[in-house]
Amino acid sequence: MTDIIFAYNNSPENETALICRKLCLDKLLCEDIACYFTDDTEVISGRQMVYKNISEEKGLRETLERISSNLTDLFYSFEQASIGVSSNSNETALNSVCAVNSYISFIENSFEELRYYKFDAEGLKSFFEFIKNEKESEYFKLLKKNAEQTKVNIRNIKSVTVGINLDVNLKTIEMGLVSINTTPYRSGRFIDKLLSASFNEPSEFECLCPLSDMGKALKLDEVSAVNFRLNRALDKLLSKNFKTIAKSTMEYLSSVCRELSEFKKGLSFYLCALKFFDNAQKMGLPVCMPEISKEYRLTDIYNYRIACSKTIAETVPNSLTFDENGRIYLLTGANSGGKSVFLESVAVAQLMFQLGLPVLAREAKMYAFDNIHLYLASESFEANNLYGRFENEAKWFSERINQFGERELFIMDELFSGTGAIEAAEIAFSALSMIKSKGGNALFSTHLHGLAKSIAEMKEKDVFDNLSIDTQHPYSIIRGIPRSYESKARAIAEKYGII
Repeated sequence: MTDIIFAYNNSPENETALICRKLCLDKLLCEDIACYFTDDTEVISGRQMVYKNISEEKGLRETLERISSNLTDLFYSFEQASIGVSSNSNETALNSVCAVNSYISFIENSFEELRYYKFDAEGLKSFFEFIKNEKESEYFKLLKKNAEQTKVNIRNIKSVTVGINLDVNLKTIEMGLVSINTTPYRSGRFIDKLLSASFNEPSEFECLCPLSDMGKALKLDEVSAVNFRLNRALDKLLSKNFKTIAKSTMEYLSSVCRELSEFKKGLSFYLCALKFFDNAQKMGLPVCMPEISKEYRLTDIYNYRIACSKTIAETVPNSLTFDENGRIYLLTGANSGGKSVFLESVAVAQLMFQLGLPVLAREAKMYAFDNIHLYLASESFEANNLYGRFENEAKWFSERINQFGERELFIMDELFSGTGAIEAAEIAFSALSMIKSKGGNALFSTHLHGLAKSIAEMKEKDVFDNLSIDTQHPYSIIRGIPRSYESKARAIAEKYGII
């Protein structure tokens, strides 16, 4: 059921999870969002189909929200029944009965809610088939029959008969439950019974002599003691009947709930994504489902974080193409010109695509990468590491280039800025050449304008090319070197009173 709809990767901490946290995707979507990252285009396509099916089929989203809520209740019921499942207590057995009833209700209600929808996505089709097959199975029918009978039996308990053995002095020798009855006992006046009835042959369930009104005759701790003794006796008696139910059903429910829990995770993933993109569209941002292609073109991509802090009219979209003339890009431009924002936008779009979700763009043709490597200028390394800034940068790049797969995407914001400009330019070009030789793609933002000029003047640029901030249109990115290298560093320093 979960092969295509979820493909949930229950892996330990990895770089994708760190990137998702850097970009706040764990807060914008769901906490375990990185577990859905994949480079399998079949999985990506399957998820895209599920997303479209949920968003386009009228009423389906609301139905799945209810099913998700019902699953939460079912898992809680199952959890309660699982606590002390090896115990013979009446409470555990009754919890098992409740869990069975919850499961039966969930399957029947889910089937009735889903049966009228059209499912185009294989993932949703397989889930409905799971529900349908479960409802029609002989085991489910038997489970339902037994649960109904158990419920009737419990509800029919109206009274218990207590037996007390006495010695010759009418002192209690022993006492215990004699029977559990389906009719309540009838109270009778003792004097009438004494005068007209035989003690040996009383009417069925008719009280010869009430012992007392417990609430009036006994103190609170004495009432508790009586109830405790009575409940212990009932526990022992009833658990014999429910013990078989608890053991036989919990193993079955455990297997089914494991299957349903995978659906619950995936369902939360889609519902969170739908909410996120709904909010984006309300803000006026474009949302499109990328075409899986051998080409790579993002047209008018937006940065969600910037859009949230400004009006849509103030938010500048940009585009990116990877082709035979540009696979390794050097991005230059003034401080606060939008370089980091652009890199972040591309990283988010690539992650969204490889989650099987839409992207914030007018149009998108994309392909998947084995891994995405993101270095931001604001990158902070562990406080207890023993390396300086530049060595940390070199170590970061070395660890990733040495584990290169078939196709990798490097997005680096001012990497190697921890050393002088001349050395940094040489090292940056060497690093980008390593990515090129391994067949990778890269976006590298920098203030190394000399390096940008050198790339522009290369006779055979191969897959190297320049991107730059358009000085005539703030925050717009163009292909090529900037018309000028005007810096905003002095203006920024003056703004904060440094000079």
